[in-house]
Amino acid sequence: MKIAFVSAHPAPYRDPFLRRLLGNTSIEVKIFSLFADDKSHSFWNLKEHGYDSELIGERSEHWLFLFARLVCRVLFGGFDFIVWPGFHRPCVKAAIALSALIGKRYGFCADSIAQPVRGWFSMAVKKFVVGHAKIIFVPGNASKDFFMREFSCPKKKICLGQYALEGEEIEHTVLEMRSTRKGEIRSKYGLDSDDIVFLMVANMLPNRHYPITAKAFVKFAEKWQHAKFIMVGKGQELQLLEEMASKYSCLKVIPGVSFSEMQELYAAADVYVHGGTEPASTALVIGAIAHLPLISSPAVGCFADVVQDGKSGVAVGDYLSEDDWVKGFDKLMQQQDKWQTFGEEARQLSKPLDCDKAVARFVDMIFNA
Repeated sequence: MKIAFVSAHPAPYRDPFLRRLLGNTSIEVKIFSLFADDKSHSFWNLKEHGYDSELIGERSEHWLFLFARLVCRVLFGGFDFIVWPGFHRPCVKAAIALSALIGKRYGFCADSIAQPVRGWFSMAVKKFVVGHAKIIFVPGNASKDFFMREFSCPKKKICLGQYALEGEEIEHTVLEMRSTRKGEIRSKYGLDSDDIVFLMVANMLPNRHYPITAKAFVKFAEKWQHAKFIMVGKGQELQLLEEMASKYSCLKVIPGVSFSEMQELYAAADVYVHGGTEPASTALVIGAIAHLPLISSPAVGCFADVVQDGKSGVAVGDYLSEDDWVKGFDKLMQQQDKWQTFGEEARQLSKPLDCDKAVARFVDMIFNA
């Protein structure tokens, strides 16, 4: 069976899956990359991706040129099954619609957890292509529930693990650094050995609502003097957060790090935090892989996979409420004696999303399709 997998771009949450998929001997896979890079995370400083892929084009090109290449190279490229990236780009939307119209067997990747308001025609087309897809490849349970609820998709054609990570490899790396270099890493980032470190790794975009979480942490830290909130990323609100950090010693901003340095920060942290709202969040899953107690809200997609209140951490009711965040931080702090247990449970919850399990599920579903 010949499969074409069209990736949006290389990324640390997709590359491990593609490497393992290419190594599976039961299927023949060719990888296409729509674009060569992820412009939002250039600071990751990623090395070789570990797989060969054929580049479709550049971000600056008109979508019709990209669409034409997708049709010639992928849709009519002699493949038995095609996996398309999500609906964000016109060239891919058109390619998926054409796949459905001509009866090509296909699946697509998606991380939606809520349906934005769309016109009747746009929704009719989306229902048509979703209905004709053989596989929907999603990050976790929140997206699975979305497609079952909004589009009446049968559970059997929804595959979990789109943003798969090498969980065991990351776990080993982080735990080893924590046991041997925690003090050194903290010193590197200006942290004291007795600090209680809360970490959030995500670009400072409006949907993350960093200022709300940071203001709540400042209130929380008035009671807990050694608590520090480390915020890692770049984006539109970076300057605002840097200004807040200059006023409050409990806040620290690190404007983007490489993927290896990011793992150091997880090793140095005591708690992983994820505020705001977004469809998935591999950063939250990495917090679980790193055996950290978690605090987040259901507005973050992967909350549904790794956060269980009182078992792997604390659930925040309203991500837009400073008071709810303060209560959440306090609740977690008062259970400090359970943090190791919370972290171990978080890791157990994250294991179904590990790369090896995601690839096995994906290949089984391809054959069934």
